Amino acid sequence: MKNVGILTQPLSSNYGGILQCYALYSFLKINGYQPFILRKNIDFGLFKKITYKLLSITPCQNIKNIRSNSLKTKALAPFIEKHLALKSAIIHTTADLKTISRKANLNAVIVGSDQVWRYKYIKDRHYKCFFLDFIDNSMIKKIAYSASFGIDGWEAPEKVVDVVPLLAQFNAVSVREDSGIKICEEIFHRHDVRHTLDPTLLVDPNIYKALIDESEKIYNSKISTYILDDCPDKKDIIASLAKSISPKTKITHLLALQEKKQIYTIQDWLKCISGSEYVITDSFHGMVFSIIFKKQFIAIVNNDRGACRFLSLAKQLGLESRLVYKNELHAFDKLTKKIDYFEVNEKISLLRSHSKNYLTQALEG
Repeated sequence: MKNVGILTQPLSSNYGGILQCYALYSFLKINGYQPFILRKNIDFGLFKKITYKLLSITPCQNIKNIRSNSLKTKALAPFIEKHLALKSAIIHTTADLKTISRKANLNAVIVGSDQVWRYKYIKDRHYKCFFLDFIDNSMIKKIAYSASFGIDGWEAPEKVVDVVPLLAQFNAVSVREDSGIKICEEIFHRHDVRHTLDPTLLVDPNIYKALIDESEKIYNSKISTYILDDCPDKKDIIASLAKSISPKTKITHLLALQEKKQIYTIQDWLKCISGSEYVITDSFHGMVFSIIFKKQFIAIVNNDRGACRFLSLAKQLGLESRLVYKNELHAFDKLTKKIDYFEVNEKISLLRSHSKNYLTQALEG
């Protein structure tokens, strides 16, 4: 059995980030590989670490969402321990990554998915590890699977000279957004890059139904919202849509719009989206799971976090009409116009087959 390392964004408080890792991990296990997660976290330095620790344990404040994210990380930890059991301890440095990788006897390392190549999210002094600089054995395959730059460009032009030779050493490179192909070609001079699905769409959706069965909660809301970045415009859109459906429409807010703060487990989060009729989100993976569970949804395009992520997948699936921009306050027609999921799933099936073939060939070729 081949040992395959997975390097992705930190597994902490991000539902989508954890689930995309779970999906890739599951894909590898189902196909006869032994996955091993390399848990690289950002090296903030001593002062920031102390500040973060103090803010995470101090009650009655939530500066920069540090405390709420810390509480959510604790709530999601049991899922990670149970369902992502094969993993390293937390790693901060390239030297430790190199040591742990050697001990794990890896045959390949996959970097991806999620925004592993958005410099803003990886910018510590060890950022080159996301381009696998710690792998110095040419017998170990270097693979990028649906790596995402998050936006339409590369945020650190002064680092291009460091990245170009590292990316040239990869055995196979695929990206999650079509804009990523252009970045790889025009900035990093890599011209054989493929466009593949996010791992959450790579696997059979039944793996999520098994997780939902672990939830003991009961949800009966007609609308679920998963909003990462709260603002008045989004509140207006949601209020308008709910009122248009029914004045007494029950809504479950899975994050930013909660009146009473509640932390959902991964299983509860999936169950709530799965059990709703409508979903309103500004999250990429909120949109993805709305599609997986065949929901009527709108995705409020989140420019700060990367608009291309929404548009790229929506174009692939013919769902551009489900995207809402900040100036579109009257989006009721978009939400209530039924999605033809037979057609959408036909497209997903073809893209899934292409993505599976790419990853299998990259691992075996």
